Amino acid sequence: MNNAASVPTAKKSRLGRFLLYGALLGAAIVVLALAWFAVWRWQLRQSLNAQIAAIRAAGEPVNWTDLAKWPVVIPDSENAALIYLEAIALLPEESGTNKNRFLTGDDIPRRAQPIPEELRDKIKATAEASQAALEVARSVTNAASSRYTVDFQTGAMTPLPFLQDLKRLAITWSCEALLQAEGADAAGASQAVAESLKLSHSLDNEPVLVSQLVAVAIRTLACQSLERVLCRVSLSEDQLKALQEQFTHAETNNWGIIGQIGERALANEYMWLAQNDVRRMVELSNQSAPDEEKEELPYRNPGIGWRLIGFFDRDRNFYLKGMATNLAFLKVGPPTSLSSSNELYQISQRAKKGLYIMSAMFLPALSTLNVKDATLRANLRTAITALALERWRLAHSGALPESLAELVPAYLPAVPADPFDGQPLRYKKLARGYAIYSIGPNQRDDGGREIPPRSVKVPPEERKNYDIVFTVER
Repeated sequence: MNNAASVPTAKKSRLGRFLLYGALLGAAIVVLALAWFAVWRWQLRQSLNAQIAAIRAAGEPVNWTDLAKWPVVIPDSENAALIYLEAIALLPEESGTNKNRFLTGDDIPRRAQPIPEELRDKIKATAEASQAALEVARSVTNAASSRYTVDFQTGAMTPLPFLQDLKRLAITWSCEALLQAEGADAAGASQAVAESLKLSHSLDNEPVLVSQLVAVAIRTLACQSLERVLCRVSLSEDQLKALQEQFTHAETNNWGIIGQIGERALANEYMWLAQNDVRRMVELSNQSAPDEEKEELPYRNPGIGWRLIGFFDRDRNFYLKGMATNLAFLKVGPPTSLSSSNELYQISQRAKKGLYIMSAMFLPALSTLNVKDATLRANLRTAITALALERWRLAHSGALPESLAELVPAYLPAVPADPFDGQPLRYKKLARGYAIYSIGPNQRDDGGREIPPRSVKVPPEERKNYDIVFTVER
């Protein structure tokens, strides 16, 4: 009987020990997991703080308040932006009818292409109606000393209504340059091109990427305007030299770096809100969302447990590292910076796969800035080279050089490098005039083939097979 009774007791004892050991093991696992999480959370916080400290040490902004003071604060008495705001306030109002629709850059014909009578009348009417605005803009002598009034406390939803008007003013300068060239007024035409470039410099200190992209668009318009002018009228040595210096100066602006640094500060604070002030984040998101997409405000912000999890701190840490890579490549400049395209794409893919929600929203749009930077440089360098060639042509009774090397060193210190492959820009004589070109984003020499206008329908893949060309048909 005693032996029989001891069997259940022994089983109970073994079960008890098993449960005890299981409980101890489970507790150990929990303790280890908590310890691992605590170490990970501490390392994440250290990494995030180190990145923020490094940005501050470089004198760069990390939040919306910093953006109001970076890169410069300009007193009203020296602020050329205030004069440009006066000028755009004098631009004619645009009505909703197509007849009174304001012109775009695509409306104005390329180079020496004939202008239809109806379009000519519209170009003339645009320029005439804008003379008061142009006169005020001409009075600006310190365009780079500009800062437009922007309230950054709404983050990415910050309204920037002046940008569209500045672009309208740039298009008006294009109309003015074309009309002056058509009338054989070389001085008026060259001044109009120079004014457009000067206008772009009023955005040099704007720490928002969209503002910098508008500056890029204005500089591109100035290149197109110069091309039309050179196809219609011969400029003097002084006019050509002055424009060459101004276009050369336009390339020195680090628009992509300034725009990305500002964009990083905008996103950094927005991601901080996601971790620490969700109500404010939702309020800001709702400001730009249509009514049917507005989200209901949470009745309170999440508690300390949400912040301890660090989900958005993890996201923000990844984003800041990705931006550091973006900026490092962009600072190198093309063509080296173009080799970063695959790495930047991989960063965007890791953001998606790693559930870095906001990084996946913000980073992909920035991964193509290296190509945009190279494209702008190609446009500016072909324009600069064309101005140098026109100076050579003026000194040689209208003849054309056999190669761009003949422009060195009298008119160029060296033949400018193609931003897309580092080789000298290409040049070819035409039946009437010449073409200077870069091989463009496809990094293949297509013989100076230009991208067709948007109005011309071509297969999407064909639009990739083009060069960036500056052509003078004269």
